[in-house]
Amino acid sequence: MNLRSVRAVFAAGLIITATSFLGAGERETNVRSLYDGHHWFALRNLVIRGKISGFYRGAVECAFNRPKAAKEDLATVIRNAPRSVDAYEAHSLLAGLYLRSGQFREALAEVDAMLAERPDAADL
Repeated sequence: MNLRSVRAVFAAGLIITATSFLGAGERETNVRSLYDGHHWFALRNLVIRGKISGFYRGAVECAFNRPKAAKEDLATVIRNAPRSVDAYEAHSLLAGLYLRSGQFREALAEVDAMLAERPDAADL
């Protein structure tokens, strides 16, 4: 290969790589908008197809009242990044899940964890 073809192959590789990163960010934005808009069935379909996992999987499990799976997935999110926005929201989802099932002590523990993270939060 001559220098010109090497440059062309390299440029094509850069374009493909950049495009794949842009697509990943776009997918994350779309998933976030589904979550924010409470489009649970669309999110569930992505989870079923294996397109998303982690926090959004736990959120779908909460929405469809699968407490055991939700607790496992959301606990993993909290354990992996305890100070993240996703962890804070995971605590919130778990608090709601516990309140709906009458587990008030567990719900209070989740709210306490949220207060420890953001003492001045208005949503608590």
